[in-house]
Amino acid sequence: MTGRWAGNCMASRRRSNCPRKLKGALKRLLIRPGAIGDFIVSLPALEWLRTDATEVWCASVNMPLARFADRAISIAGSGIDRLLLTDAREVVERLRGFDEIHSWYGTNQPEFREAVQLLELPFCFYDALPTDARMHAADYYLTQVNAPTGASPRILLQPLVKETFAVLHPFSGSAK
Repeated sequence: MTGRWAGNCMASRRRSNCPRKLKGALKRLLIRPGAIGDFIVSLPALEWLRTDATEVWCASVNMPLARFADRAISIAGSGIDRLLLTDAREVVERLRGFDEIHSWYGTNQPEFREAVQLLELPFCFYDALPTDARMHAADYYLTQVNAPTGASPRILLQPLVKETFAVLHPFSGSAK
């Protein structure tokens, strides 16, 4: 199922109708729920969507992996779960601050998608889990965002500083 961009772009097995990657001062939010493995195989697609102002909302355990983004916050801390509740003005205003919102969150929640559409928020929804077992998950997510396939996830690490010391832990081999 595909939809129009304004409010309910719904990417699925086919290439997305969502906007292609744009450069410039576009403020873009990427919402990627899921465990660490799901996030890692999504990294190439998330990085493809990066603009000059990119924010990522993800599970708190995945926040350190979103180094490509200008800001990363936890989905729980974002308050997006309150969108369907009566007092969600703060969350709605925060979401309205983005030019585009690419989300793997809420895809299987019709009430959430309906609320987003009624609020006229610039969401584009993607299936959170691959539906084609013949395609590598990284390529599946790249295809969703109209990116070239074949990229591998990269995890940026801080340089390791070598130290010259030893750590002794007394009684660490004790049977007690």
